[in-house]
Amino acid sequence: MTLHSLFLSPSKRPAVPLGDKMVWRGPDKVEKESGKLLRLQRLYKALPSASEREDRSLCLGLLEKVWSDAQNAHKEAVDSSVVRGDIYKGLGQLGGRISGVYKSELEAAPDREIGDCIRRFSKDAAAMGNSPMKKSVRGNKGPTFLVNYNSPNGMRAYVLKWTNMNEIACGRIYSAFAECFTDEDVCCGFSVPPSSRVDLEDGIHETMLGEINPIRPAAAKRLQQNFLKLVETYDSEIEPSSSQVMIAEKIKGQNLLEFSFTKYIRLSPQQREKFFERLGRIAMLDLLMGNLDRLIQVDFNKGEYFIDDALEVNLGNVMVVMDKDFHLFAIDNGIEQNLIDSGEHIEKYNKFLAGLLAREDFCDVLTRNIIKCFYNALRSQVDEVHHVDDEKMSGPEDGQRRRAQEQIRGLLKEHIEQDLEKIAPRAIHTGLAKMSSWLNKEIFQKAWVDSPQSERLHKYLAAANPMLLEALQSRIAVFTKTMGGK
Repeated sequence: MTLHSLFLSPSKRPAVPLGDKMVWRGPDKVEKESGKLLRLQRLYKALPSASEREDRSLCLGLLEKVWSDAQNAHKEAVDSSVVRGDIYKGLGQLGGRISGVYKSELEAAPDREIGDCIRRFSKDAAAMGNSPMKKSVRGNKGPTFLVNYNSPNGMRAYVLKWTNMNEIACGRIYSAFAECFTDEDVCCGFSVPPSSRVDLEDGIHETMLGEINPIRPAAAKRLQQNFLKLVETYDSEIEPSSSQVMIAEKIKGQNLLEFSFTKYIRLSPQQREKFFERLGRIAMLDLLMGNLDRLIQVDFNKGEYFIDDALEVNLGNVMVVMDKDFHLFAIDNGIEQNLIDSGEHIEKYNKFLAGLLAREDFCDVLTRNIIKCFYNALRSQVDEVHHVDDEKMSGPEDGQRRRAQEQIRGLLKEHIEQDLEKIAPRAIHTGLAKMSSWLNKEIFQKAWVDSPQSERLHKYLAAANPMLLEALQSRIAVFTKTMGGK
């Protein structure tokens, strides 16, 4: 199945950042990049640690010399066997762990490709300024790795996440809603990071446009090996939870918690009102979708769903990019699994949703919930902020962390906590009310009901996750029936 232009047309789509293009291209590019990332991660682990600075610098210098000498010899048309011998000799001086990073690729390369190997390997040392992969502490479906390394064309920066079809398909839905309107006055007010997908078990590649294509069996096997070795190389104790790997653009911004005590203070009063109003828009869509892990906090107990003001907003599932103005990105958009595959839970949530939306004051109820749970999260999740690496945090530096966290609490109390009381109630209420009205009218018509985009989205969901499509159809029917008279 191939779906064209599931989201914005190419002319309207934001430009892909330099260095991230592998996220959007086909499986050949993903295979090539995964092999390179595996090599870089193995090299990073083989080098002396960052604390052994002199030894590390010496090794990197010797490694650069190995490839520089090999390039010069190859340019001078020296016999390939001689070039190989010189490479092995040079790598041998660096020890078995480092030479082992390159040995299998060098041995497998025919003479005609030795020059390509040298050119690729000569760029590796420049990428060793930091760990090419870092495991995210928030990747709970996991693992989730933040990839970031230097390349000749700029920084490579993207996210590798082992996840499930729930999150992947939900991301497509949120993208469709986010991009169906670009008008400032009638829009969802957020974006979703573009992403592609690889199914390691069934050998499938899905592009950012929702184009689903099979991968050649041999290439699929290499991809599977590369990704499994990536996890094992990083930490042999990590067990991937799924065969589905999402490759997403890395948002160069901050989550809501980090933004709240750093760049939030740069917002003007008008921008602060707009900020909370946009959060209200996202929250309304989350409520309809059944995404209970972001802003509105709904709990299930004693066989019933209910609004729970004692819970916490997930400050990690909204990213903020700040330039002259701010822009919100909704990430980790998976819907509660019970609201996809459990008929009992779907029925009870639909009953809860209908009862809530039938109330004249439902926006007041939701506004109070978001603000209270935002307060709860700010006061609790500061403990997750790390200004000093965990491996360096011991002894007296524990006190350094506590002092930093107290300073952060002071900044939060002085700025965003005051605005949660003064600005947020009206702004969030406005966002909820606008979004509920638009969903019932313009946005539903274009994103879900009667347009070429909605038809393609339905076809995608019918193939990728039919249970999700059926569950959402039932919730949307409840929403439109309840809101129809308002």
